[in-house]
Amino acid sequence: MPQPSRVPDPTSTPQPIRRPEDSVGPEAPKDRDDSLTRAEPEPAAPQPVDPPLPRNPAPLLPDDPEDPDDPASPEDPGEPSTEPTRPSDPVEPTDPAKPAPPRRPADQLTIPVADTAEARRHLLRRAGLAVGAGALGEIESAGLQSWIAQQLDPSVEDVIEPTLRAWYPASYFTIDQARETLADDGDPTAASETEQSTLARRMFGSRQIFEQIVDVFANTLNVPPAYGNSMTWSVADYHRTVIRAHALGRYADMLHAAARHPAMMVVLDNRRSTAADVNENYGRELLELHTVGYGAYTEAEVRSSSMIMSGRRIADQAFSWEPQHHALGPVSVLGFTDDNADPTAGLDLGDRYIAHLAHHPRTAETVARKLAVRFVSDRPSADLIAALADVYLATATDIRAVMVALFGSDEFWDAQGTKLRRPTDDLCGVIRCIGMTIDRTNIDEVRHMFWTVDNLGDAPLRWGPPNGYPDVAEAWLGAGQVAGRWDHHRELINGDRLTFSPSEEFLAGITPGLGQTAGSWADQVSRITLGAPIDDRDLAAVTAFLGLSADAVVEPRHANQKASVAALLFDSPRYLLR
Repeated sequence: MPQPSRVPDPTSTPQPIRRPEDSVGPEAPKDRDDSLTRAEPEPAAPQPVDPPLPRNPAPLLPDDPEDPDDPASPEDPGEPSTEPTRPSDPVEPTDPAKPAPPRRPADQLTIPVADTAEARRHLLRRAGLAVGAGALGEIESAGLQSWIAQQLDPSVEDVIEPTLRAWYPASYFTIDQARETLADDGDPTAASETEQSTLARRMFGSRQIFEQIVDVFANTLNVPPAYGNSMTWSVADYHRTVIRAHALGRYADMLHAAARHPAMMVVLDNRRSTAADVNENYGRELLELHTVGYGAYTEAEVRSSSMIMSGRRIADQAFSWEPQHHALGPVSVLGFTDDNADPTAGLDLGDRYIAHLAHHPRTAETVARKLAVRFVSDRPSADLIAALADVYLATATDIRAVMVALFGSDEFWDAQGTKLRRPTDDLCGVIRCIGMTIDRTNIDEVRHMFWTVDNLGDAPLRWGPPNGYPDVAEAWLGAGQVAGRWDHHRELINGDRLTFSPSEEFLAGITPGLGQTAGSWADQVSRITLGAPIDDRDLAAVTAFLGLSADAVVEPRHANQKASVAALLFDSPRYLLR
């Protein structure tokens, strides 16, 4: 795999080193002397497709992310410091292996727009995975703010978990359970079940916003399950205990968990780092991808970072601290300095260093930008990133607090139609809209769908390099890939899968009524599929396809084309843009 050059633009979004239309899923190189990332040119943002949402008479700000009932909360957090924490006053982790629960913002969210049909459509398109009239009904029933609060509640269990535990038991294995149960270190069961259960949650799960957040951080701290045989006993545990466990918690805890997990030690080669031969892969990516971002550090600081983290290895597929492999000597990274003279203190040194990086203002910007790029636009404003970063720092790196602030921002609600659906989100939206549920299918169909999205370059957790999938429009606009999506729209709506087939309710909803005009029918199908009235462009496309004028009465023979009409609307820019 070619090594891309670096572009000195620390504010850019990481770009893949291969195009999504290429085959996806190859293993990343096992020995790398440098990072596999480069900066990406800023993409042109898609244009909004809807008018501005009506504002509440008095726009509200998000609730104070500090919980006044939490004894750990400071009496007056004040303005977040712009200076990194010094080792003389470090931010100590409570226990990296068992992090304390994060302080929570108040459950009562406040948003700056009225609870209208268009606001609900925007929320569903941007933050959810489902589309169409049925999904909108759920938000309408709960209320806009209540639905968001429910989605951000970390105590809620996904309704499909019992089925997933039955279908994918290896994806719930601890490392010890994997070693006891799997045949050998070449058994791919845990890896494949972790990948496929992740897709199943995106297709059928009830925690739509949570799954989006999980995807953001799975790509930030990327550990692909298909990396190689040495991952098979630890990969399921990594994605469950590192990513999913902390996706609505503190980012500092997520970093600590990753820094003590064998899967990360394997994928970024820290298991091979020794005092005599320090491997710089993890030390570099910890800075570039996981925390402060490219351009915030020097090569000398990469060396110090790698020395600090040396000695963290694996033994018998478990994390192992080996002081004899910890490189000694003075270290200095972004204001964190230490004599580093005692190898037995090296593990604690690394914990203090991780805490320092997690609370660094540049890390706050990195996390804020990644969430804003996923939920707001490919090019979020500097003001929004700064506001979210302030919340991150003021709440001790609480990801949920950042999301509360994001949903309370004007920029989120103004950014209509400015994001592009990635292939997995595209097909998951169709699957949910046509009424497919996990109890109406089987594990073979999910496996088939996994390889479908893999062929489109977007299968969950299959990106090989450490920088994770790209999350900007220009990475997903290949003509062949878009045409492939269109083919799958028709396949799904026609029921041309192993078990996937539209529900009777969906089919009845897109069936024209006796004496109905083509324009009225097109509007009916648009409301069912896209959750919105037909617009002039889509109306022209549907009537041209039918060979009818908008006011012409639909004939019985046209009812046989209902699946094609629905697929045509899923092909439209109104669906492709979120």
